[in-house]
Amino acid sequence: MAQQDQQVIRRKLVIIGDGACGKTSLLSVFTLGYFPTRYVPTVFENYVTDCRVDGKSVQLALWDTAGQEDYERLRPLAYSQAHVILIAFSVSSPDSLHNITTKWHPEVLERCPGVPIILVGLKKDLRDDPVAQEEMRKKSEKFLTYEEGEDVRRRIGAKKYLECSSLTGEGVDDVFEAATRQSLLSGDRKGDKGGSEAHDVSLLAAMAQRASCTYSVWSSTALVYTEGVKHCEEFDGSAVRNIQSEKDGSQPRERMSNVFRQHYVLGHASNEMTTVHAGLKRSFDHFSDVDGRKSTPASHSSHETTPTSRQLLENNQAINATKVCDVSTQDWTQLPRHVDFSGNASIVLIGVRGVGKSSLGVLAATAYGRRLVETEKVFAEATGTNPQAFRKLHGVSEYRRRHREVLNHTLKVYDQGAVIVCSFLDLEDHGAVLLRDYAKNHPVVHITRDVAGIQAYLQVWSFEHVQQLLQSSGPLLRSCANFEYFNLSHINASPELYGGDSKVKPSGLFLTLKSAERDFLRFLRSVIGEYKHAASHWTLYPLSQIPLHERAYTLCSQVTVSDVLDEDVDLDEVVVGADAVELLVGSSYSKGHSLAELDALRVAEAFARLRQASILPIVLTVIDMNGPLHSPVTALVHYSFRLAPDYCTIPVECDGQKIRSLISSKGQTKVIVSAQIEPLPEGGWSDRAASAFQSRIAGLGADIAKVTMSARSVTDCWAVNTFREKASLSSTKTKLMVYLTHKEGRLSRCFNPIMTPIKPASSRFKRTGREDDTLTVRDVLTVFFASGLYSPLHFMIYGASVSFSLSPAMFNAAFAAYGMTHQYGTHSSPTLDDFEKLSKEHRFGGAAVVQPYKTGIVPLMDGLSSHAKAIGAVNTIIPVRQLNEDGSIPDQASLLQQMNRSGPVKALYGENTDWIGIRVCLRRGLSHANSVRPQTTALVCGAGGHARNSIYAMLSCGVRNIFICNRTLSRAHALADHYNQLLEEQSMAGLDPEDAPHSRVRVIESFTSTWPKNFRQPSMIVSSIPTQLSDGSPIDFALPDAWLRSPTGGVVIELAYHPMVTPIVRQMRALARRGWIFMDGFDVLPEQAFSQFEFLTGRRAPQKLMRQQVINRYRQEQESLAASVNMDPNPPAT
Repeated sequence: MAQQDQQVIRRKLVIIGDGACGKTSLLSVFTLGYFPTRYVPTVFENYVTDCRVDGKSVQLALWDTAGQEDYERLRPLAYSQAHVILIAFSVSSPDSLHNITTKWHPEVLERCPGVPIILVGLKKDLRDDPVAQEEMRKKSEKFLTYEEGEDVRRRIGAKKYLECSSLTGEGVDDVFEAATRQSLLSGDRKGDKGGSEAHDVSLLAAMAQRASCTYSVWSSTALVYTEGVKHCEEFDGSAVRNIQSEKDGSQPRERMSNVFRQHYVLGHASNEMTTVHAGLKRSFDHFSDVDGRKSTPASHSSHETTPTSRQLLENNQAINATKVCDVSTQDWTQLPRHVDFSGNASIVLIGVRGVGKSSLGVLAATAYGRRLVETEKVFAEATGTNPQAFRKLHGVSEYRRRHREVLNHTLKVYDQGAVIVCSFLDLEDHGAVLLRDYAKNHPVVHITRDVAGIQAYLQVWSFEHVQQLLQSSGPLLRSCANFEYFNLSHINASPELYGGDSKVKPSGLFLTLKSAERDFLRFLRSVIGEYKHAASHWTLYPLSQIPLHERAYTLCSQVTVSDVLDEDVDLDEVVVGADAVELLVGSSYSKGHSLAELDALRVAEAFARLRQASILPIVLTVIDMNGPLHSPVTALVHYSFRLAPDYCTIPVECDGQKIRSLISSKGQTKVIVSAQIEPLPEGGWSDRAASAFQSRIAGLGADIAKVTMSARSVTDCWAVNTFREKASLSSTKTKLMVYLTHKEGRLSRCFNPIMTPIKPASSRFKRTGREDDTLTVRDVLTVFFASGLYSPLHFMIYGASVSFSLSPAMFNAAFAAYGMTHQYGTHSSPTLDDFEKLSKEHRFGGAAVVQPYKTGIVPLMDGLSSHAKAIGAVNTIIPVRQLNEDGSIPDQASLLQQMNRSGPVKALYGENTDWIGIRVCLRRGLSHANSVRPQTTALVCGAGGHARNSIYAMLSCGVRNIFICNRTLSRAHALADHYNQLLEEQSMAGLDPEDAPHSRVRVIESFTSTWPKNFRQPSMIVSSIPTQLSDGSPIDFALPDAWLRSPTGGVVIELAYHPMVTPIVRQMRALARRGWIFMDGFDVLPEQAFSQFEFLTGRRAPQKLMRQQVINRYRQEQESLAASVNMDPNPPAT
């Protein structure tokens, strides 16, 4: 048998072409024998078909790809190790043929040069269809002729041109026979090992691994592979009936070819043949057949569609987890949880089918530059078949021995630098033991998902079956993992984050994918840390660079699991004014003898929704515990750490040894140990009991000690302050959170320095017993200003002409929402002479500086941030009212503590946030296919202040090849020299040392020049060219079309935003379907203002409110002005 497997030649075929041209129907007819009657856009699909050509056995991997622009980010991953490319077009679509020369052929040349091409004309039957002929006549179009196709074949150098009809089957087999022969002539691709690497682990395979095994042959005998069994059948030439799934909406039909036959075996209860599930997900019955017996589905009549229909599956009344995985499940709460591993330790993803492991594996592998390993594929490579078939062929004992051997070898070989995606089958027998041992030194993540999401993905199971699966499999999976991630099925992706022009906003799919990517990578940061070139944009905000418990007077917005899941609160409002969000988990989720699986999933989903909706740290807290802690409540606390929250609260009532155990395995999570002192001690806060609790918590090694007590009167608040002051004198490193509960204790909460609990201000948030005594952000900050802790200050935007600036609208709206009595105005001046006087006023809060003073104001600064130094420009000026003892300017953390206070200004500190706004937009607009790589190329149009910021932002993203084009060539060269010198000196903070020697800023002579041959087309473009002259007349500038030929599109940012529709906007509208994402000043201005707000106030910016203010104010001024006026507060210079 092994000798026979070695003789099989493996080849990979990839089919590309415009969306809806008929690619999927072609593959469906060839592999599954039926023609789909309903069109569904393909993301990715792959099939494996065995065939024989010229006496050679060939295993042909067929890769179907997406033609729609919504999926541009994924398709490039399919080309790896391809042996032959089919470029398809429809004879009824001239555009689809035209795009072959302008899009598809150039993409093939870039992604896999030298691979033979077969050109295929699809839907040839339409030429004779009267209805189709009439439709073409109405559109004044004609069907493409054979000669036109042949002409394109010659132009692109394709090996052959063939036409076929998937509907009638005419010519289908000829296409694949020709493609297979060409793949054999081309030989093994570079990097292949015995022809097997075409089926090796790849990023794309993980995106859509569909179980589909058929066998075709160009002879009279066919070997039929089914899932779990292999049959050898002789055909007598009779017609073969094709079985297809009812879910595909397909119609049965009979087709017989002299050169191609397929055999589908229909299983009955009365025979011993295994049911065939061609092209569908494997059923749970196949997973649970561990004893080697052949499946025996329930009886059904011959006219039924497929044994995997919902009717069949719903006959299974119960699912036995021990039947799936023959392994004793250990209590995961009793197993030690290990979280200490090297930074490059491989990550393992486990979970049931349908939770999204493969898709998440792609994201992780790409972001962290790791290899993606799928255990199912590794097993197939090692044995020549899939696990189910191997079990049927060799028996359970041999399968278990071989599986253990392959899995153990895989985990050892890929010990470092990999993302390993495990099948649920890997947990049976000894597999769970191997993974538990692996989790001692590696992050093993249990991926979960909501029941409805899994059901929608599998499409063949009832809701109850999926629910049973999760309940029975959860404890086993959790016993093998040290982390858990809930993969949201419905992600709230806001299109408002992209562009002022509605016609160039990205699609819903792009937004969903970006949001999913952002959420999962944020989770991984909490597990293994940041990854190269992809630091999240919120880590650039000044407050994100200081641990929450190291800052003063932070606020924590509280919500419950029910609040989130039942949508009783608007999550956008929950985060307004808060520094963190606390998810309160009631002990009702732990009633009974164990932590209920579905209750655990509710907690995980609520936590995932919060993480997706906000950049703020999340605190997980178990509440409402009455009496002694019982094991389910302890399990709930234990479970909270697995979700990798930023902070997790442990009640002091827990056993001390248990608390120490949890703290020792906290990972990157900070631990709060809380004590509610009840009943009230006689001496109140002066009583020994309060100090004892604080000392005990500190002795346990907690990061924060939270001690609360019920207030008897308002005067108790003064005692809290005294207790806090005494505690601050102790040598312990544990931070102290102390306050009084109930209405009388509100004042003590206002002045609690760490994570004061607040509630959303929304009127929707109503809960008996909480709304009367829980503070809002306005309550707290109003007290701060009334008490003198904060002082009303004056802020301004300073420039030559800033009367129409949008910044005051943003800042003043934020001040009003927070209850801050600051004022933000404008100051226009032809020189910088006024600035020195204004900045010395005792109530000067800070300023934003715009052109033409961003560089001229630098000499007036007493200190500059590393970013401002490198860029050579300042846009944010921060007053310093207290210097260090040596007269130097304090560090950022100390500087932020001085905000909102009046007094003499002793120094001015210059910062730059423009580059942050640009970097955020660049990152947000990049699709997964355009992730930054060494070959990535970027373009900056212009050479003024914004061009400086743009180059710095690109370098910080890890882009090594940056080009500048400017009408004044000398300014472009001067700017390039500035950054090249910094790169040579390696004096740019934040730039990876590995990138500096390879990074270069180059100049393109003019906008009519050809793009440099040795560099890829740019996938990042920023235009800082003004859109109008000083008199308001428009400037007709558009990007050269020859520079917009990136096969995967990219992101374009135009920094101006008046007028709203510019030549570049019109250009991007036309290119949106080619993968280009467009953003403008409406995106950049708020993003840089968020950082500016934090620098100037020390509080988090209300982002949604500020962003909406920009749009509203701009539209109001548009309507009020009769003449066109430049309202750009930061007009770029060239």
